[in-house]
Amino acid sequence: MTDDFSPEPGAVDLFGNPVEPLRDRRGRPCFRKDKANQDFVAARRAAGWSHEMIAVELGCDEKTLRKYFSRELQHGRLMVEGMCLDVLMKRAREGHTPSVRQLQERIDRVAPPAPKPKPERE
Repeated sequence: MTDDFSPEPGAVDLFGNPVEPLRDRRGRPCFRKDKANQDFVAARRAAGWSHEMIAVELGCDEKTLRKYFSRELQHGRLMVEGMCLDVLMKRAREGHTPSVRQLQERIDRVAPPAPKPKPERE
């Protein structure tokens, strides 16, 4: 059984014109979110850029930016900080001395001091 909707070679429409497949979808193409764009937005947001500045650099509208990158806009600094720590940890495991020192400084800066033992009561 043949499909009535598929254009056949030499097929014509109601006006006698040859039937041609659609060249493209109608309307504006959908914005494509990818890993490079996510990293771009997170890094710019961590650096303190405004939504307007990021949208202009990315080439989209602010509403589109908020729709597709809300997580990066809210937690960009945290994401970049995590990526930096991952890189430092990888380099420290490889034995890179400056990375070990920098990782230790970061941990000492944010980690609470070790609890002191309480003296025993008699």
